[in-house]
Amino acid sequence: MASSKIKVIQILPELEEGGVEKGTLELGAYLVKNKYKSIVISAGGRMAKTLQKEGSIHITHKYIAEKTPRSLIHIPQISNIILKEKPDIIHLRSRIPAWIAYLAYKSIPKRKRPKLVTTFHGFYSVNRYSAIMTKADKIIAVSSIIADHIKKEYGVSDDKIKVIYRGISNEYLTPDKIEAKRLANLREKWEIDAKQSPLILFPARLTRLKGHDFFIKSLFLISDLKWSVIFAGDIPQKSNYVKQLKDKIRKLKLTERIFFAGHCSDIPAAIMLANIVISASVKPEAFGRTTIEAQAAGRAVIAPAFGGSLETIKDGYTGWLFEPKNAESLARVLRDALLNKQKREELGKSARNHIKSDFTTERMCQSTVELYERLIAEK
Repeated sequence: MASSKIKVIQILPELEEGGVEKGTLELGAYLVKNKYKSIVISAGGRMAKTLQKEGSIHITHKYIAEKTPRSLIHIPQISNIILKEKPDIIHLRSRIPAWIAYLAYKSIPKRKRPKLVTTFHGFYSVNRYSAIMTKADKIIAVSSIIADHIKKEYGVSDDKIKVIYRGISNEYLTPDKIEAKRLANLREKWEIDAKQSPLILFPARLTRLKGHDFFIKSLFLISDLKWSVIFAGDIPQKSNYVKQLKDKIRKLKLTERIFFAGHCSDIPAAIMLANIVISASVKPEAFGRTTIEAQAAGRAVIAPAFGGSLETIKDGYTGWLFEPKNAESLARVLRDALLNKQKREELGKSARNHIKSDFTTERMCQSTVELYERLIAEK
């Protein structure tokens, strides 16, 4: 492993919740464990304490995610941080911070510049604003479909891109170590009867892109079956969309079967409570971390047949895929999953082995560090 002198700065908008944030924390912990120096610059958030507890340094910059031209006045501050910390690698994970950091980087004499790495975490809109993510020495794509997107839309050469799948921590891979108290706390909080089954978990922010609307339609089509649903994810304040969802649920007489849990700080326990975990995004997910987490825990997963799900789920072997945005297709798959407990368990077992083989945090972090080391060696 590399010398303790190697230093990495990761930059992202904030540390509230989400796959980008989780990946940042996981990589930070891995860097510290292996004697690297890990620094993260963000506007802060609920995950910042965990980051620091695990040994990374957090530099709070409340304007790093500000989506206005005014954010450009903070370029000199980032330049000063780079000159002071002298990192070997700057890893950019989002477009606004990437613009600020890249312009700061360009203001520094060439001999003092670190190597730049970006991660394409999604299907960014194709324009000059998003093109900033292609300006690095090396681009990490979180799936092959994202790598193809980068090559097609930005004309980036294949040798500049490295596919590194997101990874899952041991907490998901060893669900038997999740204390019964954690499960009991969630049951009490969500008012779930221990015998209540089957339970369907939909872990996602409540936005139109996540597909809650047509998922509710599919639930109505299987209302003759036994099931209950937990929507676990941040609920935007004063959200007209959430009001529309609740009105639809009330109209379809499903109110007693669907619970809005809000933000969940213990997703591993939530997954263990569930029998089925759903993704219903109306646009392709770049990767689909939630379905990976569920597979790692041995839970049956259902997801749309596009985007990263095509790379992470083996239909009929580790989970079920349905026709995207099609409530009838999703209802058919749900019916199959709900009526076949043995099949759910068989798929769950296959899914765990699948994740252990290809999608661990250790593998993700090791591949990222190897990329860093190759870039540093080129100096």
